[in-house]
Order: sequence, then structure tokens, then C-alpha cells
Amino acid sequence: MTYLVTLTSKNQLTLPAALAKTLKLIRGSRLTITLEQTGLRIQPISHTLRDLQGIVQHKAHQKNLTVDQAMKRAEERDARRRMMI
Repeated sequence: MTYLVTLTSKNQLTLPAALAKTLKLIRGSRLTITLEQTGLRIQPISHTLRDLQGIVQHKAHQKNLTVDQAMKRAEERDARRRMMI
């Protein structure tokens, strides 16, 4: 499927809401853009479970939570953000 995007005066791309919803992107999602011979390839960055575990452990320690509690909070926050799109 082809989508029309706009390049703003600040050289930012605005993705259509339907595309963001299809890709399950939320505000702050990070993407990579690869320049290829035929154009651009844009892909969401997917973190490995090990990367996320390190982030969760650090956040849990800061807030005096167990890793399970921190992960549950993160899942709830993510679900709320997805509903906003």
C-alpha cells in the first residue's frame, strides 16, 4: 500500500494516522531510514528482549519496584498510548 507523507519546514516527515496504527507506532517510536537505490526504506526499531530487560531493571530499581511490577506498569502505559492513536 502507498501512503502520502509530508515533509515539514523542519525536514520532519508526518506519517498518516492509519499507517502509524497499522505499524502500532506510538508517540516517541523510533524508526530507521535507509537510503536505497530505488528510494527510502523506513522501519520501526525493534528492541530485543535483553535490551528491554536492562531498561526495565534500571527503571524498577529507581522506583523501588520489582521487575515484574515495572513491566506491568510499562505494559499498561503502552496500552493507554496505543488507545490514543
